[in-house]
Amino acid sequence: MSKIVILLDLPVSAAQRVVLARLTGRPLMEVGQSVGSGEPLITRTLFMNDSPDVTTLLIALMRLPLNLRCFELDEDAAWTTPGDHAAQEIAPETLMNILRGGGISSRDAPG
Repeated sequence: MSKIVILLDLPVSAAQRVVLARLTGRPLMEVGQSVGSGEPLITRTLFMNDSPDVTTLLIALMRLPLNLRCFELDEDAAWTTPGDHAAQEIAPETLMNILRGGGISSRDAPG
C-alpha cells in the first residue's frame, strides 16, 4: 500500500477551485487554502486495483490542466513538508502509469 499525496501549485483559477472542490468533496475555502501552501490537496491510500474510487479520483485530478505535485509515501508516513518528502516525489506521468497499471484507465475516470 502507498499513501498518495497531491499538492497544488499556483496558478489556479476560481473556476478550477470550484471544480476541485466538487471533485474532492472538500469545501471551497479548504481547496483555496491548500493552493501553493505545501499542504495537501488530497491524501489517499492506494492499494493496486483494490481502490477503484481512489484511482478514479486521482486520474480525474491528473487530467485537469493544473500544476500538481505528487508524492508516494509509505502508508504509515505522516506528511510534513514537501522538502521533507522530496525523495518520494514522483512525476504526474509516473503516477498516471501506476494508476493505469491498477486496472482503471483514464477513459474510465470522470471528466
